[in-house]
Amino acid sequence: MKLREEYDWIVLGDHPGALLSAGLAARLGQSVLILDSSHSRRFKKGPGDRILDFESNLVLGLGRTPRFSGLVHECLSRLGLPAPDLESVRMSEPFPQVLTRGMRVDFARSLKAEFSREMKPELSSRLGLIEALSKLETEILPFWLHLPERLTILPGKNRQMPASLRWQEVIQKVERSTSDEQVSRWLSPQFRFSDHSELYPLLEGWVQSVLGQSEWASPLYDGRLDARSALHVLALGMTSASFRGGLSRYRELLLKLAQSLGAHVPPKGECRRVFIDQGKLIGVQVAHVGNMIGAGGAVSGMSLTWLDQLANVGGRSWTKKLKTSPARSGWKFTVAYLVARDAIPPGATPWMIWKDVGGPHLEIEITRATDYGVIQKDRVLVFARTVLPFSAESLDISFQKRVSAKILRQISSIFPYFERHIETVYPDLNRVAGNPDARDEGVYAFKSLSEIPENLHVISANSTRGVGADSGIEGLFLASDESYPELGSMGGAVAAIESVSWLAHRAGLVGPLA
Repeated sequence: MKLREEYDWIVLGDHPGALLSAGLAARLGQSVLILDSSHSRRFKKGPGDRILDFESNLVLGLGRTPRFSGLVHECLSRLGLPAPDLESVRMSEPFPQVLTRGMRVDFARSLKAEFSREMKPELSSRLGLIEALSKLETEILPFWLHLPERLTILPGKNRQMPASLRWQEVIQKVERSTSDEQVSRWLSPQFRFSDHSELYPLLEGWVQSVLGQSEWASPLYDGRLDARSALHVLALGMTSASFRGGLSRYRELLLKLAQSLGAHVPPKGECRRVFIDQGKLIGVQVAHVGNMIGAGGAVSGMSLTWLDQLANVGGRSWTKKLKTSPARSGWKFTVAYLVARDAIPPGATPWMIWKDVGGPHLEIEITRATDYGVIQKDRVLVFARTVLPFSAESLDISFQKRVSAKILRQISSIFPYFERHIETVYPDLNRVAGNPDARDEGVYAFKSLSEIPENLHVISANSTRGVGADSGIEGLFLASDESYPELGSMGGAVAAIESVSWLAHRAGLVGPLA
């Protein structure tokens, strides 16, 4: 494929948010170049049906509630992805079953019935949880669904794009507008989940798993959980959905969709340099291409640290500087089990969360092994995920072995006969130490924290709420986990829409989905 000398929009990296921006820009008729330089760890297949998917298979905004479509679902529909295709890659039960030492709530069922069954009646009534969620669904979800329209500028209108999303103001508006005393109390800034020991670990586990985070890292967690923010995440969780085959398959779908709209994806296209002059992006250098390729704008699906390493800065660079990456405080650790279907008892849901007070959450995803290429139809893959601290200790194999053993004990306490049905464990950390033939098991054999792939990173709670879509360089945007971590997996999609809105308005167009 012969590359052009200049593109309207260049996508760097493989984050789903960045790839979504490629389709949005191509739909506008803009020339798009995707440099799919993978700095992420995608699912791995080892010998003997050993399969490991490193990423939580949850996409906020991909699904729909009975009344509203999610933001990502709306984007894919507008980009021309046929509804049957979208439905074919969605699992039917994206909502989790959350377990604590004292409660077990299936969020896929009637919450009113579930909480009445599990909670003391007076507590359930006094908190008004069901009323609050219903209220937030009607206020918060339309706010996100109509985000593209809010970023649309009609011809002849001298109007600026919003400086920020200010979604917290929307939640405060919900609080002020409600006349229900119970809901007002629930949404009160003085209310804390930790005041109710039965409820706290349950909703903490749900909120933090929706964000793909743990108590080490959730931007909502600072010793206590903020009620308004947590309820906002619960509302977003109503639009969650999973992909058969995981996020690697989701990336492939986004890439294919962008190509069908005209985006260029050169084989082995890797960005080597990002050229910045006087605080403005001017182009990139691609591997095996001598000349600089000009860029009208670009979006990165990787971290700001990675961008900083590629930046070639000229002119008066101090007029605008690249922002700093938020600190990391954890990384995602997954163990995969291939088991017979009989290992999973009736009543288990495809997505389960175990949360204990003061400990990290354990996310359990149960999926068909055939979705990952295993031939036997009666086999099930169980991915157990937690978060390890971002420290040198977590790289030690003995530390990882202890965590892995604890994970298996916890799963066995939920599924009593689980161990006897295990066919493969990946990685089997008991085989690694002192066994040169077990090299393939050392998937987490990182020598330093810098070797941990970026899609396994977890943003620190002590950082700011991400950096948004603006990288600090004119024409260079960010659509990655660093953009809006408080929005979970939907943060990159929000940043993608914001960045393509800039591109559209610069080209005299009205907006990305108008």
